[in-house]
Amino acid sequence: MGKFGGAWIGAWAGRAEPAVRDNLGFGLLSQAGVAVGLALSCANRFEACGEAGAQLAYTIVNVVTATTFVVQIIGPIMVKLAITRAGEVGQGSTAEEPLPAEERSALEPKVSND
Repeated sequence: MGKFGGAWIGAWAGRAEPAVRDNLGFGLLSQAGVAVGLALSCANRFEACGEAGAQLAYTIVNVVTATTFVVQIIGPIMVKLAITRAGEVGQGSTAEEPLPAEERSALEPKVSND
């Protein structure tokens, strides 16, 4: 709930469109690497606190691993839902699409005849 709430408040403060603001949280679900890294770092610190710390470290790693697994399954689905609901699907261009002539000429280097 923290990711959804924080994303909504940040989008509101940034005056994002309601379609983006209301769906931004879904796009934040696929952040597994950060979660696992923090869990391992936290576990290493707790292990230095003896047997009770080692048990807590073991619990932290297991809970984060399990939730990460679940989120990695549903994350891509939620990201697609978020960009579809926000009306962003089909708004960009792909590498295969040629640039319009006026954009191409703006990117070409200017040659001076000095």
